[in-house]
Parts: sequence; structure tokens; C-alpha cells
Amino acid sequence: MLARVQLMLAIVQLMLAIVQLMLVIVQLMLARVQLMLARVQLMLPSVQLMLPRVQLTLAIVQLMLACERLNSQRATSFKKLTPSAICRPKFSAIVCPISDSDCRVPKFTPAFAFLP
Repeated sequence: MLARVQLMLAIVQLMLAIVQLMLVIVQLMLARVQLMLARVQLMLPSVQLMLPRVQLTLAIVQLMLACERLNSQRATSFKKLTPSAICRPKFSAIVCPISDSDCRVPKFTPAFAFLP
């Protein structure tokens, strides 16, 4: 019976040590979060100073995109309103005059064939 009580006491002490270790871990995490918060608070004034510049840059980019869209719409509407200059292919045959010195054997027949 005494051994059981001593074993239970050892288990409770071990659990107490685990809880204390967990408390230390939580305190370390809290200190890390506080450090990160302090860094953010230090960076906040510089971010607030940069905000108008970023907003101005964004406005300029949006204006450039709007101008590009307007120019592309103008280009497509101009293309739609004017007839396109289509070069039609020539379908008539181009015939070279055959002189008397040229042989009149078709090219797809062998040169030694006398009759077509």
C-alpha cells in the first residue's frame, strides 16, 4: 500500500514538473509575441509614411491601365470602321513563253520517253 502511495506521489510530482515546464514554454512564447509586437510598433511610423506614396503609385498604375484599355479600344474600333487592305491572291496562271529551243517534254515524265 505504501509503495502505491509513493508511486502515485511520484506520478503527481512528475505531472507537476510537466505543468511547470509547459508554463515556462508559454511564458517564452508570450515574450516572443511581445517582441514581435514591439517590432511592428517600431515599423508602424515608417509604414504610415510610405502609405501615401504607395497609394499614389497605385493610382498612377490604374491610370496607365485605363489609358491602355482606351487605346486598345480605339485601335479595335478604328480597325472596324476602316476597310482592310486585303491583297487578293492571283488565281490566273502565269505562263512563260516556250522558245523553240526548249524541249516540250513534261517534267514528270522521264527524259528518254518520246511519247507522252
